[in-house]
Amino acid sequence: MKGLAQGFFFMSAAAMLLVAGGCGGEAQEGPASPAPSASHAVQEATGNVTGSFPATAGEVKSYLQAEHIPNGDIYLADGKVHINIVGLTPGIASGFAEEFREGSYELHDVEFTAAELIGLQRELADTGVMAKLNLYGSTVDIIRNRLVIDLPDDALQAAEAELAGHQNADMLVFVPAALGEPHVTGTIVEVETEGRERPAILILEPGQQEPTYWFSFYEYSRLYNGSGDEIAADGLRPGQQVKIWSTGTINTSLPAQGTVRRLELDGE
Repeated sequence: MKGLAQGFFFMSAAAMLLVAGGCGGEAQEGPASPAPSASHAVQEATGNVTGSFPATAGEVKSYLQAEHIPNGDIYLADGKVHINIVGLTPGIASGFAEEFREGSYELHDVEFTAAELIGLQRELADTGVMAKLNLYGSTVDIIRNRLVIDLPDDALQAAEAELAGHQNADMLVFVPAALGEPHVTGTIVEVETEGRERPAILILEPGQQEPTYWFSFYEYSRLYNGSGDEIAADGLRPGQQVKIWSTGTINTSLPAQGTVRRLELDGE
């Protein structure tokens, strides 16, 4: 099974980041790149005079709060505490240099506070924009200092057009997911309809003794027969061979659970 991202997740930090919660609160794919380092500003402002104690996540968080410094939170990398500062100045850099040991931290000048990014994330979810535009989920990426939106590639154009006029559009990065190869192939062994608006299907993969996945459907799921004609989910039956593309990360229950982006009947 390939790596998958689950539909409509709601997160407040990128993976492997240490978030300093409670602090003030490029639209392109690719690995996250931190904001430019401001270490040179420390040297220019202080003449290399530095504090005696190494920066730690807890101490930095307390310092940011005590000094009321607007920030985009902190993260750990390369043995340092990286600190995103909104509107970094030589004066702020000088204060850090007097407080913390040189080399134990690194300052980055960023555009948005963590609170602003989280606020936009909540707005998109609470106002129904995520569902309306078929957006899989959003993540506050501290390193990029952006709200990252995961979505299928065929929804990208509509999402960009819809959100281009948003007052906070510059906070967003879109990460489209190409359809690619099927995530799961197998046999439908059960179709569950009770208490559901749309059925769910239980899948047995080749070589497995027990069913491995429950897949549900949502309004943007697309289903096709072997001839390429679109079909409805209520026409699925046990015994049918299927190829399934998921919307995202699979819930690792037993059986695992996912949502169908695309389903094709195999051999019909």
